[in-house]
Amino acid sequence: MGGYQVRKGLWGGGSLGYGSLQCNGSGTGGMTAGLEAGWNLNRRLALGVGSSVWTKEMGRLGMRVGSLDLRIRWYPSEMAGGLFFTGALGLGFIRLSDEQAVPTSVTSTGLAFRGGLGYDFRVANGVSVTPFGSGTKVNTYNGGDHMWAEVWQLGLGLTFH
Repeated sequence: MGGYQVRKGLWGGGSLGYGSLQCNGSGTGGMTAGLEAGWNLNRRLALGVGSSVWTKEMGRLGMRVGSLDLRIRWYPSEMAGGLFFTGALGLGFIRLSDEQAVPTSVTSTGLAFRGGLGYDFRVANGVSVTPFGSGTKVNTYNGGDHMWAEVWQLGLGLTFH
């Protein structure tokens, strides 16, 4: 059931994926998840809010990087089908945990920036399967300490138009 997907009114979706975290000079992979919802301003422009998180557990150690942000989706042309570019700005966090430490976790918050692209493959009226790629950068400051993290992810979402 291919064809043009009508984008008007409310939209929303969820996604799962895999991401590579780059943090203060080192990198590791982990699972990602996200939720987003918003309003289509017209057939080519959508605004919304979203949240995404990258997570990795390594025995007693854990790390999470995520954001809550204002998002924009731009569909460059109807001839491009469901291709879209996305950008976001919001609040980000980096959470480090150690089951044997006191306290067991430390969370730093700061700014988050996000950019990426995806494609809405129509599978039913008002429903698309959405593969995407994105990059998120989180800059935090906690008690004078600066931490940053970059998450590069590939994922698959389900979008409701």
